[in-house]
Amino acid sequence: EAAAAVRAALERCGSGAGGKAGGKAAAKVAAKARRLKIELGRTLFKAGARQEGGALLTSILQQDMEQADALLPYGEACVALGQHDDALKIFLRLVTQRSDDSAVRRLLAASLGSKDGMALLRQQLAFDAKSASALAFLATIARDHSKLSASLELIAEAARLVPDASAYALQRAHTLEVELRYADALEAVREHCDANPQRAAAGVRCADVAALLPTREQCEAARWRPPSAPPSASPCKGTAEEAALRAAATEVAPDAGGELADGEGARLGKEAPPLELDLLALYFTALKVLFVSGCLPAASALVRLLEPARRQIRDLHLTLIRNENAYYCCAAMLLATPPPQPADPPLAPLYVAGDSHALSPSWRVVRWRGQPRVLAPVLVTGLKLWHLRDGADFFPKANFEAAAASLPDGADVVFAFGEIDCREGLLLAVERARYRDLAQAIDTVVDIYIRTLRRLAARRRFNILVHPVPPVLPETRAVVKQFNAALRRAVERASPVLAWLDFFEQLLTPAGDALADGLALDGTHLNPQYVRLLEAALPA
Repeated sequence: EAAAAVRAALERCGSGAGGKAGGKAAAKVAAKARRLKIELGRTLFKAGARQEGGALLTSILQQDMEQADALLPYGEACVALGQHDDALKIFLRLVTQRSDDSAVRRLLAASLGSKDGMALLRQQLAFDAKSASALAFLATIARDHSKLSASLELIAEAARLVPDASAYALQRAHTLEVELRYADALEAVREHCDANPQRAAAGVRCADVAALLPTREQCEAARWRPPSAPPSASPCKGTAEEAALRAAATEVAPDAGGELADGEGARLGKEAPPLELDLLALYFTALKVLFVSGCLPAASALVRLLEPARRQIRDLHLTLIRNENAYYCCAAMLLATPPPQPADPPLAPLYVAGDSHALSPSWRVVRWRGQPRVLAPVLVTGLKLWHLRDGADFFPKANFEAAAASLPDGADVVFAFGEIDCREGLLLAVERARYRDLAQAIDTVVDIYIRTLRRLAARRRFNILVHPVPPVLPETRAVVKQFNAALRRAVERASPVLAWLDFFEQLLTPAGDALADGLALDGTHLNPQYVRLLEAALPA
């Protein structure tokens, strides 16, 4: 039917008044007819008439091989037919002309991620220092569309070719994080620091950071193993590890406003050279990885090294490394109230899968069903529930899938997502008229969330507990309340497959207009003191 409609439009172009006129009118009709032929070729190909549709697109390109509007559907057809050599040539050409075009980037990523994608790229592009920036750009495109193997190969090549480029090392570490390859991410940081020992950010040399990074084996040996006592019991005192954590706490103790303070005479972040900011972001990422991995003594040592330097640069939240800075500050503050000291034997985990809000309860101990359990973080950076929809390929979804795959079948898992939707996604989608109102937008993403959790419960036999979205930010608290109400209803309808952790109201003051006393951390995340509320809400 679509093809028939396009054919009819083409006939009108050929018989209309414009077709009889000369000059500009005729040119406009010819251009319109060309666009219609391109759309007809695309439509025929998608409808199954591949030979006819492909022939039509080929005939158009034979007239002008630089016609981008025809190259795109032709390249799309090449991808569908597995002709990745031709597709890659086309999309490499197109991406130089339309670097922000989402369709071009998606199809280029598909070509790069094909079986022979990297070998084909090496035939088109020299892998040398001059092309390192192009390789990093292609790595970003591949990562954005979850072609992670291709992305890692590309960014590793860029980092090898230009070993002093902190931006490439940072991108490599972040891509490894997507697959939860934390030991490899730390190794990427170490390799960069070892290659550039005297380079410094805010006075902190790479050699100083490298000296504090544990090896893969050391990190595993030092992984946080809380004691068998519940959190109400007194933690161990007097150990060297506790002293290190307490020393870190002294350095990063938050002020009354809940934010880390800047030093006197600090530079503005926007005044710092980009190369220095990239290196500082790499340091911050190392702390994030150490914390999530449970290497807390090494993390506290790194905070003691970095915090005086971080205070020398103000307003990092207004720079391009704001996300790395936010994770650093959150982890540093959490180290200011460290968990009980480790002891053997290690406890069984109660996993907390979430965005950055999974950090707050990390490595604390709760008692559930008569047994102490350690809250082990399973971090999925930057995930909106909207990313989990069918057909989506944005890399946070791949991060979520890797996180779920890392857990054992039958695991007990708290899922804590949705805050980013409340903060960034829902109201914007309503403003853009994608939904009639906020309620419909919320129902849409809640449905995506519930369907995803149901699938995990069925396929992996997870025992799933659903965490309410934290109401920390005053600006989004009204949205969070409405979201949690809808999420609770959906979870209760899915019972007993899913269970709701019913403590949202206790996170707020009695009037419900502010965060309860003692639960603020950094203005965005909950203080780990809230874990007592989570513990009390665990199902019997």
